[in-house]
Amino acid sequence: MIVARQKEINAFVSAEYWELKTIYKKVEFTATIDRIVQVERAEKGLAYIKEHSFEITSFEKKEGKEGNPRLFDLTALQVEANKKFAYSADDTLRYIQSLYEKKLVTYPA
Repeated sequence: MIVARQKEINAFVSAEYWELKTIYKKVEFTATIDRIVQVERAEKGLAYIKEHSFEITSFEKKEGKEGNPRLFDLTALQVEANKKFAYSADDTLRYIQSLYEKKLVTYPA
């Protein structure tokens, strides 16, 4: 099974293609056509779409579950604090230690 999958991966050939998309009220819509492999055909489709109004014929709404974020370890906490607040690693360590002593947080793993 692993060998067969590796053969599929090795035989894969990447190919350029185009999709026609638009954004309306911060929602991205994709044309329901196959991948376009010729740039001329993509440009022709784009020109057509620009000249004609389009209609949404169907949509689907999916319910999904998002798991809880993983807890920070000390290094990840220091990196995030540096990105968001420009705290040094030492500052972050001091702040988390202070919160730990006040029993406001558990110590990062």
